[in-house]
Amino acid sequence: ELRSSNSQNRFIGVLLLFVITILCSYPICTVAQTRTFSYHEKFGYGPESQPLIWKQSVYEDGMIVLRVVRRNHASTGGICFLEMLSLRIIHPNGTVDELDINLEIQSFNYCKRGNAEYLDFHLIINDQILVTYHNATDPNDENTYEEWGMIIDFDGNVKSKISLGFKFVEENVKYNFKALSELKPSREILLNNKRNGFLRIAVIKGSRNTGWKQFKVGLNGIITGLTDGIIESENFSNLLYDIITTYEGYAIVYANTTAATVPLSPRLELFVIFISDHKMAHASLLLYQNQLPNLSLGSLFCDIYYIRTGYQCILTINQQDPSGSNLENLFDVKINFLSSGSIPSLTTIKRSSEINATQNWDVMFLPFGGYILKNANERSDDIIYHILDENGTKNSTFMESKSANESPSAIILLNNTLLIPKTESNNTWALTCIDLPKLSAGKDNGYYNVNVRSTFPEINASVNSDIPNVVIDFYDPVELSDGSLLIYQLSNEEKILRQITLGRNCSLTDDKSVIVEIFNTTFDEGIYFIEMDTNFVISYAYKEPLLGINENVWHFNVEKIKKEYDITTSTTGLLRLTTRGTKRFTNLSESEREQFLNNLLVELADTCLISQDRLKIDKVAQVVTNEQQIISIRIEENKEKDEKDVVSIINDLNFTITHKFRTHIGQGQFTKSIEQNYGDLWQEYKWKFIAMILAIILLLVLSTLAYIKEKKGNKFAIFQLGLFILDLVMDVLFVTYNADNFPEFKTPRQRARKTLTYEDDIIPMLTLTSTTLNLTINVVGRLYKITISMLHTNQILPIRNINNNRNLEMVQGDNDT
Repeated sequence: ELRSSNSQNRFIGVLLLFVITILCSYPICTVAQTRTFSYHEKFGYGPESQPLIWKQSVYEDGMIVLRVVRRNHASTGGICFLEMLSLRIIHPNGTVDELDINLEIQSFNYCKRGNAEYLDFHLIINDQILVTYHNATDPNDENTYEEWGMIIDFDGNVKSKISLGFKFVEENVKYNFKALSELKPSREILLNNKRNGFLRIAVIKGSRNTGWKQFKVGLNGIITGLTDGIIESENFSNLLYDIITTYEGYAIVYANTTAATVPLSPRLELFVIFISDHKMAHASLLLYQNQLPNLSLGSLFCDIYYIRTGYQCILTINQQDPSGSNLENLFDVKINFLSSGSIPSLTTIKRSSEINATQNWDVMFLPFGGYILKNANERSDDIIYHILDENGTKNSTFMESKSANESPSAIILLNNTLLIPKTESNNTWALTCIDLPKLSAGKDNGYYNVNVRSTFPEINASVNSDIPNVVIDFYDPVELSDGSLLIYQLSNEEKILRQITLGRNCSLTDDKSVIVEIFNTTFDEGIYFIEMDTNFVISYAYKEPLLGINENVWHFNVEKIKKEYDITTSTTGLLRLTTRGTKRFTNLSESEREQFLNNLLVELADTCLISQDRLKIDKVAQVVTNEQQIISIRIEENKEKDEKDVVSIINDLNFTITHKFRTHIGQGQFTKSIEQNYGDLWQEYKWKFIAMILAIILLLVLSTLAYIKEKKGNKFAIFQLGLFILDLVMDVLFVTYNADNFPEFKTPRQRARKTLTYEDDIIPMLTLTSTTLNLTINVVGRLYKITISMLHTNQILPIRNINNNRNLEMVQGDNDT
């Protein structure tokens, strides 16, 4: 019995271990965690106007922006809201800012009629928001509705406005608001990355063709129209399109069906057009075609292929039975394609019996592989979500209640979290946060990029400030490309750009490890994060850009290493402002100029990682030259050996200014006005140097030709004459343009002025050069003449001595005779 009991216990133990193992592994293929984020509004508008999340969007740094609406029950003509744009900004730390803006636009923009909406927002960069709305000469005639765009900041200030085009396209049709179901949106706006603006695509008014246009948004918020084009679609029976952002622009993917009668000719085709930033579109590329009869388009959804290379689309196709005796055959085609148009993979997916095969589902691609099918549950008021893996196999299913807008604006964050608006009461709104399963979890190392194996420093690591480089290891072989790696320092919740390095300027080992050299001025004590652009590297196999690492993901701590320096004396150096910076400076008042210079010193000190009292403005040498301001800066000596010495500061300043657009200098509000090529005489005056060198060579050639023609002539006469003339010209130019530069040439009253004006020109140097050459040639010429004269004298004297000796012998002979 004891043995039986022990055996029973072992069996129960093994069974319990098996159950625990199953339970622990079960969350891998189901939703891991669901939680709620709720917020109570500061101001209420009555129980009948509860806040409702209408749309949500997210910045690259993880900041979420929501549009909250409240019903206006006093309005007629559709679903209307209170006339203000209410944005709620959720910071990564969970705090919420409320922003209610009066846009001063026509009232119908705050209404929803059928499927038509007139007011929308899109996130651009920093605190810039693109708001799209409509102006109408006749609000009852949708043909007069013209779409406009405006850029606003978080304070509600309008930066710029621009017309985007008409929204409704049937030129001879006057829409009847009673037939609201006939109204459908005819345009789409897609943002690119934070540096490239946005693209608008719309059906052209009075045509079935589709037009597109690029727009650029500057840092000052000014919208500028760029290139545009047309997708010819007059002969298409049906047309669907979707847009993808690429590393250099956009990709418009569109599918069409044709009523072809020729046997084996394609009935359905899928194309892509790549549009580079600021450039015209490339030729359309065929991605897929099907010759089956009776085909119609169901839906088309495209996105970046997060876990592989290139892009992906899911095209839903209906094959109808003309006799009506059989049900429609609905299937999905999943296509992976590259920017070259090649197709690494194409899969036809038959939906499982658990998924309604007669419905068109919205597709949401997941950052860690797989996708979601989303649609309304026919038997309840819920929204149903099916999670499928890469092969279309269902992983899990969950449901959420419909919000009051019947189509909740769900979004997926980079960490695979699904945010779904939730209906609340008591002046409160909420988000349901669902951590979705990471189907490629084996490659998830915290970078939200399944291509990255590891980095040095690691996430949340602590490293010394003197590390010479950072390293990024990839799973698969890569090649260096044109994207950038940006290193930021976090200070008082502000990010300071310390270094920018292009991929092609890095080194690559084993085809998988990218080594980035670190500047001396990059790391100091504090918290840093590194952002990697898409296209920093490309796939070795496919030559296709790989995704990057977003900001605030790869962060780590830097500990400062103290270093001993030599004690060196103070010195003074000169900086020159750019033409634009000089114009900005000269337009300031005296007090504003002083503030400008103080701020300039602060930013320079931050760049060199030194205390601000080490840099001072030399008040005696404020100069304007060639319409550019020269600023004299004094670098104070170091008092202690652990303070950076003057020589190191000079080297850091020279490097950061010379590489202005790769360091903090190019990003500072004041240091960006510094001229980066000042002090590089060859770069600035190379053509004048070349002209002078050619003139001297010409003089030498003429002198040589003169010597060849007449060897007895003065060989240096032409060369000296040319130098005399060049020296005279330089002296005249010097006296005319540069005499005022030297206090010795001034009267005592002029010399007593506090500020001197120095002309920054090459004339003094050329004058000195020509004078030095002239003097050198004169000395060499004199020495040459003396040497020749001495040699000539030495050759004549022996001859005379010989003749004298002969004469002496003759005289002696005569005497003998």
